[in-house]
Amino acid sequence: MPKSTFHIFFNNEAMFNQSLRYLQIPKNICDRSLKPRRLHSIVIIVKSGIYNFRNRQLLRDAYRGRVNDENSEIVMVFSVGLPRKSGGRVFQRDGFVITLPGRAGDAVEYYQSRYLEVLTNLKLEDEVNHDLLIGDYEDTYYNLTLKMMHSFQWASISCVPQKPTFVFIDDDFAFNMDKLRQVIGNRTESTKGQMAIGVVRRKSPTVRHGRAPGNDKWSLSKHEVPWPELAPYTSGQFYVFGYEIVEEIA
Repeated sequence: MPKSTFHIFFNNEAMFNQSLRYLQIPKNICDRSLKPRRLHSIVIIVKSGIYNFRNRQLLRDAYRGRVNDENSEIVMVFSVGLPRKSGGRVFQRDGFVITLPGRAGDAVEYYQSRYLEVLTNLKLEDEVNHDLLIGDYEDTYYNLTLKMMHSFQWASISCVPQKPTFVFIDDDFAFNMDKLRQVIGNRTESTKGQMAIGVVRRKSPTVRHGRAPGNDKWSLSKHEVPWPELAPYTSGQFYVFGYEIVEEIA
């Protein structure tokens, strides 16, 4: 995907001006205070639901010895927010109400009354692993944009000395480490910063509430997206961006 694709959407005034607050940042990962600095060539940012403790541990176990070691150039962090305090699986959207189905809805409903328990477990998890990027926002399906902007801004600011390649994945995905290193390693230093790899979706119809009840989870109002088709976008489960792309989006 050429960098020019991003210029279509990001070469004008900023579309995201919200102030972001971080409650915890990863220790020893893109840490500019370390002397000497640790060199990171690849930073894997896992977009993880706050309640998915097991998924995060499975990924740590799967890549143990290959990421986050003292001498490893590949590091992994998990981007999360805070548990929802009220509302359960019901969300007031832009002019309509959504009852979030499936696993995501089950999780917010189950853990709503266990807010302090979730925070305690999250604190213990970070004390053991030191790999959590915790933002001050409600971690729900409908705040994925906030999760990504917290991830992008932390990456663009904290990792600026190394300017690594960033891999973004969901916490229920895995990848071939050797293949990943090969694909990134085949790029020249002059082109790594502009690298963008992912599955591009084009001409996806905009979902309107009530027209196809099974798809209401993805409904958008005409105020949010007035067009009948979405702009081209990359599927969120797995994509790779060079530092310059992340910096530009952030």
